[in-house]
Amino acid sequence: MDLTTANLTELNTSYETRFNGGRDGYTPTHPRIAATVPSNGSKNLYPWLTAITGMKEFKGEVERDPFQLSSWEIENKEFYDVKSVPRTAILDDEYGVYAPLMAEMGEAGQAHPDVLLSQLFLNAFTEKDYTGKAFFAADKNFVPGVGKAGKFTNFFTKQLTADYFNDARAALVGLKGPNGVTINRTLNLVLVTGPELTKDALEIVKATTVEAGGQNVQAGMATHVEFPMLGDSPYWALLNVGHMTPFMVQDREGLSFTSMTRPDDPNVFNYHQFDYKSYRRFNVGFGLPQRAYGSTGADA
Repeated sequence: MDLTTANLTELNTSYETRFNGGRDGYTPTHPRIAATVPSNGSKNLYPWLTAITGMKEFKGEVERDPFQLSSWEIENKEFYDVKSVPRTAILDDEYGVYAPLMAEMGEAGQAHPDVLLSQLFLNAFTEKDYTGKAFFAADKNFVPGVGKAGKFTNFFTKQLTADYFNDARAALVGLKGPNGVTINRTLNLVLVTGPELTKDALEIVKATTVEAGGQNVQAGMATHVEFPMLGDSPYWALLNVGHMTPFMVQDREGLSFTSMTRPDDPNVFNYHQFDYKSYRRFNVGFGLPQRAYGSTGADA
């Protein structure tokens, strides 16, 4: 192929089409278990995390909550990937060999929120949230440093069984906030596991009968979401997803594809290679731990 502007433009379009095909061919998991939050700056502040208290009876004067607003924030990060195609490969009509790389780059870019979210999930038993304790932990303050606001627990170490699923569900349904009002009023429960626990999860929330015979009364109480990136982890969690969710994907700039193919571009001039780049700016983070109950699955 002659390295004319027209030919290189056509090649860029072809590569971008393959990139878009890879992107569109991947179905992300995160929309099913996390809220996608738009971002217009370098970070988002989430002051409302400590303001979930509910309504009060009016008794002559408006009583304001004495709790300080949360200072929890999620900072956006930049992510990229670069693939290089030798100048000689294009000149010698061997550029088609590199087309699958562009598709792979598109798929990887689309999947990256899932990569970060799976890491966050696996670290949620040690990594701190707005309460100052691990996201999944015992005796967490609703408001950091304010014990009078009450505490809650969203953690245990039990393996996934029908009984322990029921315990997690009961804990979420029965959880009351600082004002004594139920927090999880609307239930949209999602049971999240890795592939290793999929069979157990489906037997609990989807099978119509139990192994011993008779009706499965827990069928339909939650939707199972298999998160492949959790691998063989024994961790599992029951999430109540909706307008306020336990996890967030904060999106600043969507996935893009750019190229450097002009003869005077440094990569072309100095290294005789054409560069193609994917880019995305976003981050993931914790939302409301009151809407999640997680287990390490370590104990029977």
